[in-house]
Amino acid sequence: MTTIIDVARAAGASTATVSGVFNNHPQVDLRLAATVQQAVKDLGCRPSRVARSLRTRRNRVWALIISDVRTGPFFGDLVRGVEDVAYEAGYSLFLCNADEDLGKEASYIELAVAENVGGVIRTPSGPRTDLSLLANFGIPVVLADRTLAMQQADSFLVDNVAGACEAVTHLLASGSRASPGRSRLRPVISAMSGIAKPSRRLA
Repeated sequence: MTTIIDVARAAGASTATVSGVFNNHPQVDLRLAATVQQAVKDLGCRPSRVARSLRTRRNRVWALIISDVRTGPFFGDLVRGVEDVAYEAGYSLFLCNADEDLGKEASYIELAVAENVGGVIRTPSGPRTDLSLLANFGIPVVLADRTLAMQQADSFLVDNVAGACEAVTHLLASGSRASPGRSRLRPVISAMSGIAKPSRRLA
């Protein structure tokens, strides 16, 4: 079966452009649209499940684009939580690991547009992460763990300061004392002492 990727390859266009043609998006260049339409004819395409979902916007899939899945247990918990919520809501989930690479992240964003996902959850790779393509195609976006200046999107964040305070306070309350293996705690204790107000000090 011919896919949207096949059409994009034949037309020399991006999958996002092909998606825009299927959706009759007003921002798609007319010459590009004509090229895509000709490629569809040349390939002898018939409307497929993917093409129908692009036109009707009924693809019940979320894309979760993680900046780097190797960064501690946080992202593992995030993936599990998002998948649980997606399943309960009747959505499937596909996971993309951007490796903190803007180019790789952009390719996954293009894929999300091409597949006409119902929404995207993203941990941005950096301040230059661009939301405009998703916004242009009306795909909802939620940012996790990081925000983007000058770009409007819903987000949910972790309070790192409060978390550090709780961790340090817990260590002190449990009787932890400094040792060679805990030497990294010294600057943390020093920096947080005015906030956490520990009742004990590490020796």
